Amino acid sequence: PLVPGVLVGSQTGKETSRFLIGCALTVNGRRYQTTALVDSGCEQSLVDPQLARKWGLSTVPLLEPLTVSSLDGRSLSTITHRTEPLQLQVSGNHTETTSLFVFPSPQNQIVLGHSWLKEHNPCLDWRSNRVETWSPECLLTCLTSAAAGSKDSERTIREPPDLTKVPSEYHDLQQV
Repeated sequence: PLVPGVLVGSQTGKETSRFLIGCALTVNGRRYQTTALVDSGCEQSLVDPQLARKWGLSTVPLLEPLTVSSLDGRSLSTITHRTEPLQLQVSGNHTETTSLFVFPSPQNQIVLGHSWLKEHNPCLDWRSNRVETWSPECLLTCLTSAAAGSKDSERTIREPPDLTKVPSEYHDLQQV
């Protein structure tokens, strides 16, 4: 039977085996830059309590604590708090308001888990630790700061390029 909670895996000692991505948290008008571990084996997104205290992240108790289990089903701990909503920016221009569960993780103080991956559905390059593309939903919501011009929901219509000096056999490449 499935028990509600958070499933976490173990880490190897190899730095190269981790998908670390640049991120920034904005809290009370202050911006803090760090890295986050992208971990599809962790069910939720987490922040280390020491980092939460250091940066002054406001936390609230959960109505019902979450049990943290290892991959073999052993109970490891419980999560009792989450952060108040905060602004998280990932990969330069992907911005969202989110809340993170508070859980000790001193090696990787911010973890973006399976729930984050499922919500944003990024296409990841696991070799270079880069986000290649984001989901279509993110293009409409999380990536609005990357859009040129105003923040209106209307799309910018561009003039087609002048192809008069380009050989006709290359015209089909204009979208590239």
